[in-house]
Amino acid sequence: MSKGVLGVGCSFTWGEGLYFYSELDNLPFKKNHEFINSEVTQAMRSYKDRYRYLKLVSDELDTWYHSGAKNGGSQWLSNEYLKGGLFEDGYSYTDFKLLIYQFTHHERNFDRYETLDNQIIETDKILKKIENTGVKVITMCWDYQIPMFSEVYKKLFKHRHFDITYDGETRPYFHFLTQNDEYNLSIRSDFYKKGYQKNDEHWNKKGHKVISDLIINKLKKDNFI
Repeated sequence: MSKGVLGVGCSFTWGEGLYFYSELDNLPFKKNHEFINSEVTQAMRSYKDRYRYLKLVSDELDTWYHSGAKNGGSQWLSNEYLKGGLFEDGYSYTDFKLLIYQFTHHERNFDRYETLDNQIIETDKILKKIENTGVKVITMCWDYQIPMFSEVYKKLFKHRHFDITYDGETRPYFHFLTQNDEYNLSIRSDFYKKGYQKNDEHWNKKGHKVISDLIINKLKKDNFI
């Protein structure tokens, strides 16, 4: 596949904390999770970019990827990027064959949409425009409110959404993956016994691999690959 994979979302898609697994100097470990932008060097960013799920998926598809995800992102920020920031970065929709849209917590920048239904409807409008250029769009959700309680999401995103299955358990959101330390999918599960990142629920390397595999399974199910 010569066209790329595009990803938008929040810190999970950005790859927050993956740099902790490097041997780089001055890693910004804290007792509890705290992101201070100035403490994350370019080398740390390059390292985490190598191990986030977007890279793993693009490797599986034998292509390249671009991320518009923000650390601390929201649906509004993702949508604004897809409407304008992507073009400012020098890309067009037709440069991509796949868009992975990661829904973050619905309350972030909630005032931009006033209601949850409006947030989802406006997102659907943007994604339909992208799909009309030949890009496949798939979605996953961080928290349970959107996929479990929004009838609008269930209707408009049924063909895009994929559930999260791990260790025999299936849910329509991925938050549960990092709430159980026995799964060992979070940064917290790797470092809390050492006194670091005690509440850090971002995915570790294993977590990103789990998400990547689920995406590949979705694409196979949809006959994309």
